[in-house]
Amino acid sequence: MSDKMDEFLDKIDSLCFEYGYEIHPTVKGWTGKTDDNGKYETIAIIGDNEIQEVIHIDGDGRGK
Repeated sequence: MSDKMDEFLDKIDSLCFEYGYEIHPTVKGWTGKTDDNGKYETIAIIGDNEIQEVIHIDGDGRGK
């Protein structure tokens, strides 16, 4: 992960903490479920020729 992407995700995590919001791949929040390939559900952060998959961002650190 680039330093720029890492900084961006840290800022989003700080905002989640400040506002009490959480970002998850489904409306059910963190389920711990995996797909048929054993991979966790993720959200994708896309920009600056980079894609970073994240499990969740909840203001208490982010699921990498």
